[in-house]
Amino acid sequence: MSHSLNAIYETSSWAIAKNSMALSSLQQKAATGLNVLRVSEDPASANVVLSLQSDGRTKAQYLETLDNVISVLDLSSSVIQSISSELARARESLTATLSGTTSAELRSTLAADINNALEQLVALCNTDRLGQFLFGGVSSSTAPYAAERDGSGAITGVTYQ
Repeated sequence: MSHSLNAIYETSSWAIAKNSMALSSLQQKAATGLNVLRVSEDPASANVVLSLQSDGRTKAQYLETLDNVISVLDLSSSVIQSISSELARARESLTATLSGTTSAELRSTLAADINNALEQLVALCNTDRLGQFLFGGVSSSTAPYAAERDGSGAITGVTYQ
């Protein structure tokens, strides 16, 4: 009789331990929301999960790159609009200077205005974002435009580097 009671005890203990492990696994899955906690539980599903995680990281990198590109394009568009308005303002001053109906004092003022516009244009063309010049072409780490100046500091020429 003791032999059969011992067998019942052992069988019951084994069944309780097995069900406790199964309950613990289900509780972990419910708490984490994950169906596969360890690769050893389901290698095929784990492989799919790892593949999806890798794909997610790749897409996140693409999105980050697209955000950077959009940021650069927005800044470039803004700079180009500023260049366009500065050129229009300089054109008006130049047209007024060349009309021949302005006084010497007004021509001097317009020349200073054109020089200021040129300074602004050089600064706009040398705009950088995070250490990279927008209009630098292949060599975006150096300023693309260099102003040549006379003794008084006025711009006499601009060269593309």
